[in-house]
Amino acid sequence: MTTTQDGPVTAPPERATPAQIAQIKQRAAILSVMATILLTAAKIVGAILSGSLALLTDALQGLIDVGSTLFTWFAVRASDKPADDEHHYGHGKVEALAALVETAILFTLAGAILWEAGNRLWNNLIEHVSVTPLVIGVLVLSMTVDAIRWRSLTKVARETGSEALAGEATHFSADFVGSALVLVGLIGVWYGFERADTVAAFAIAAYTAYSAFRLARRVLDTLMDTAPEGVSEKLREAARGVPGVVGINWLRVRPAGGRIHGEIGIGVSRTLPLERVTAIKAQLSNALVQVEPGSEITITADPVQVDDETALERVLLIALKLKIPVHHVTVHSIGDKLSVSLDMEVDQSLPLSDAHEIATRLESAIRAEFGGETEVETHIGRRRA
Repeated sequence: MTTTQDGPVTAPPERATPAQIAQIKQRAAILSVMATILLTAAKIVGAILSGSLALLTDALQGLIDVGSTLFTWFAVRASDKPADDEHHYGHGKVEALAALVETAILFTLAGAILWEAGNRLWNNLIEHVSVTPLVIGVLVLSMTVDAIRWRSLTKVARETGSEALAGEATHFSADFVGSALVLVGLIGVWYGFERADTVAAFAIAAYTAYSAFRLARRVLDTLMDTAPEGVSEKLREAARGVPGVVGINWLRVRPAGGRIHGEIGIGVSRTLPLERVTAIKAQLSNALVQVEPGSEITITADPVQVDDETALERVLLIALKLKIPVHHVTVHSIGDKLSVSLDMEVDQSLPLSDAHEIATRLESAIRAEFGGETEVETHIGRRRA
């Protein structure tokens, strides 16, 4: 904990470094590839042995998932590259593009299966389906692995903000529901409802399309730089609580590569010295990171006149802007008027006429600030070079 003139400042909570986040995402992507290959092989064997359209649908989805998970792995590696001369904000949107490709794959698969299942139902085609313990075992194994990967990927995607891993989590959720529907269909066939397998395939395709639609909406929000819901409000509230921030002029945020990037413009008193403004910006940066860990917000501070600004501070600010050294400044109220008295220093080698010109410029600026009737008394002193 550090202390400033405004009181103690609590350090932001420790969080994973970008390198650690990259390692977590890549490990999760590799495990997804291995799990997808294993499950797809098992489902293909089960589909061949049973003749189930629903299980074949699940297996085909697995084949496509093998390609998409490999693509996700490459996308995660590419998105973790740091910013360069051509990509000033890094490569984070590669993940969103990967998720968009996965969405297109899901829609394509759902459309193909909907067509086949709908054709079978419309033409009253009934295929023989064999329900064996091996097929049931494959489905139970598939559901178990899908559930574990779904939960773990969702957790990693939430912690790292990875769009690509979120897409993979959606894939595994669709696989889990798909396997459950296949199981229901096979149970229906076991009890004599011969169309249950085709109905299950139709339901799998419909759920896959719905999952793809939800993922597409989230990915498009990222690509269109849509501000995440509730983030702007949290950041504004955090900024208002920082001592020295007198106003928020603007705030722009956008998601990219699992992080929040943006800009915020704040107002600070124009009488504050530069080092104090720098301290306010540092304190604000810590407050924003506490609210949104991993965020990268550029802070711009604009000097403004505040309501409690004293007349003395205003006089000193005028002299500072004109780069005229002053001291022994006094300000008195005489009725409705102000009386300002100050000592001004000039170089001892400066001609008297030039010194009076500088004094006149200072007095004019003070009268323009407070009103033309303000009394200003200036004493010129000389300093050695």
